[in-house]
Parts: sequence; structure tokens; C-alpha cells
Amino acid sequence: MEQAVIQDKLLTCNYPVKQAVAEILGAPDLHLRAGSTLRLVCTLRDSTEPPSYVFWYHDQRMINYDLGVTVLPDRSSSVLLVQEADQRHSGNYTCSPSNAVPASINVHVLNATEEENPAAMLHANRGNASNLVISTFFGILCVNLFITNSVER
Repeated sequence: MEQAVIQDKLLTCNYPVKQAVAEILGAPDLHLRAGSTLRLVCTLRDSTEPPSYVFWYHDQRMINYDLGVTVLPDRSSSVLLVQEADQRHSGNYTCSPSNAVPASINVHVLNATEEENPAAMLHANRGNASNLVISTFFGILCVNLFITNSVER
């Protein structure tokens, strides 16, 4: 709230203050194949300054300093890396910056092969390049179906 006195009059101005919030890319659920790298990216939105710290939690237990866990801090984000993820890495992960509302994501580490469970593995983490190729393919397919249906009418 700002106040100013202009010719013996008190002027009060209220302006909204946005609260900084954390966001984890891929939330609310992330599926990945056992043995792959778990990579979570926490970004800050509406933050006026970098956080003093970012704590990561797995099922409400702080894991920043656990063996096998790497945290890469940045001015506006934090990356959590776990090499060769397995079933014990499944669960709820929370990114909690010092100056923002925390964010959470549910991680599902899948042991099934594509042949055993193709529906679940469709969402598994195969890397950004292959996800982009698959998304592009289905996007083009949908556009073609839409155009075909529009032309037939």
C-alpha cells in the first residue's frame, strides 16, 4: 500500500501483489521407465528475486543431500536428477523454494516393457526428442482427420 499527501489530502493506493509460485514441468503426473533418469524441473513464476534455497521432498522427506540425488540450482529454476530410477523412486515429489508456494508432481516408475503394458509405456519418459516426434505425428494425424471430415461435409 502506498500513501501520499497532496495539499492536505491523504491519497491511498492499493495494488495487488502477486505471490510467487513454483511449477514442476510435466505435473501432475510423470511416467518413466525403470533404469532411466528421473529429471524434474521446478520453475518460479512471478518471483521478484531468486530463492535463497530450493528444497526437494520425496513423500515429505527432504532429499537434497541424499546419495544418488543431484540438485542443480539456477536463478529461476531448480533441477532434480536421479540416475537409474527404480520403483523406490515412485511417489510424490515437492519443490519448495524459499520465496514461493511449493509445487508437487506424482512420479510413476514403470517396470513393464512396452510389450507387457503398451498403454502405460506410451507415457513413459523416452527423452524430449522422441516425445516431440510422437506429439508431432499425432498432431499431424489429427489435423489431417479434421481436414478430411471438413472436406467431406
